[in-house]
Amino acid sequence: MKADDVTMSDRLAGLPPLVGEKPLVLILGSMPSVQSLASNFYYAHPRNRFWPVLAGLLGAPLPRDVREKALLAVTHRIAVWDTIASCVRQGSLDSAIRDAVPNDIPAFLKNYPSIRNIVVNGKKSETVLRKTWPVLWDRFEVLALPSTSPANASISLARLEAIWGEKLLPLLTPLGENLPLETDDLTVAQFFSSLVNHCRTR
Repeated sequence: MKADDVTMSDRLAGLPPLVGEKPLVLILGSMPSVQSLASNFYYAHPRNRFWPVLAGLLGAPLPRDVREKALLAVTHRIAVWDTIASCVRQGSLDSAIRDAVPNDIPAFLKNYPSIRNIVVNGKKSETVLRKTWPVLWDRFEVLALPSTSPANASISLARLEAIWGEKLLPLLTPLGENLPLETDDLTVAQFFSSLVNHCRTR
């Protein structure tokens, strides 16, 4: 497909950020997979190791559904988003991404000044962030970690958990067990509200 042949109907739009109260770390993927877009939630492919890695390094039970996954992230002050806002892509491989439009990461960070660190999940996310927003590498500590994608099958789940845990755990300060459940539910509800509004504008 040539760039001149791309139409709005060919483009894939990403998801809104998953973010809760006073996040400390922003984890950036590249672009949601076909299954994640269909599920309207991050890392929905059953063989993506993101949620098992996160649960494992945090010593938490493996989240069973979207709500539990969202709570696992926000209660540990982790925001989840992508470097790419929209693109043309056949299938889910990063190598198939064409005509990518980046997310406005600096604007997001300005809205959430509590974020101190950025983690890029995989090479494509790292490449896009370096190319589009090189200034962020000077202003924040950016950690480039191996992809949790099933395409990165050469690295085992145990190895991913060890690498991610060594780099990510020192950056986290959980909100604490005394955080009211109503606050948790509100945070998740706000995410899904933004997701509904996002889908309506696509």
